[in-house]
Amino acid sequence: MSDHLKGLLITVAGIIALSPDSLIVRMIDTDQWTLLFWRGIISGLGIALLSAGFHGRNTLTAFQRVGRSGVVLAIVFTASTIFFITALHYTSVANTLILAGTAPIFAALMSWVLLSERVHFRTLITMIVVFGAVALIVSGSYGSGSIWGDVSALACAVMMAATFVIMRRSKSHDMTPAMALSGFVTAVAVLPWAAPFDVSPQDALLIVVLGVLIAVAFALLTIGPRYISAPEVSMLMPLETVFGTYLVWLVLGEIPGTHAIIGGGIVILALAVHSALAIRNQ
Repeated sequence: MSDHLKGLLITVAGIIALSPDSLIVRMIDTDQWTLLFWRGIISGLGIALLSAGFHGRNTLTAFQRVGRSGVVLAIVFTASTIFFITALHYTSVANTLILAGTAPIFAALMSWVLLSERVHFRTLITMIVVFGAVALIVSGSYGSGSIWGDVSALACAVMMAATFVIMRRSKSHDMTPAMALSGFVTAVAVLPWAAPFDVSPQDALLIVVLGVLIAVAFALLTIGPRYISAPEVSMLMPLETVFGTYLVWLVLGEIPGTHAIIGGGIVILALAVHSALAIRNQ
């Protein structure tokens, strides 16, 4: 198997594993802080075990090699996780996934500012289109309680973009251990507001399933970009928006609003065209 095909398969597998995330969060009947605590613990342990499977006797060395960048990545990704769960509690799954899916655009902006990477004209046009679509989506929530959810989803996108940039700067090292560390940082950060033992058996089972899926998904999504280009990864990521929204509609009957459908279609189309052009040029 070629490295390119391997990267595609690993990334798609990660996206499929991540897609039920929003559905399971919707099905868990507990407060967001308790959910975040157990999600952090279980996903952290899961990713740590997967990392141990990859590195064997060198596992401890792999954790040490992430260095300061790994610690910063863990903190930034913790913020993105907290904003993501908050968004799901205050706005629709469609709005959350679409707005969080704008992370590649923010990543391009950060790479330009922080890494002095050249921004192509097509990227600038895509940014304008995506930000216009975001304004359309958020306008549908103006004056309602879900506006805070939309803002949280955008904050999640910014933090995810920062995560991508840190990974890009540290691509010579495996950052999977840093993702495990992020799970534990999340649990510690929300512990003062959580009630870890006030969880029903059904919710406990759902949280375990959620933690395992997240561990597998983010381990795969951390490894996949080592074999394929960033534009290809960006083109595949909107699949999670489609799959996640469809699963919630199919199981829970949550229908996206008109603004979300139109704006989401614009975002996904813009990102797909941008990524396709980038791949062709490469």
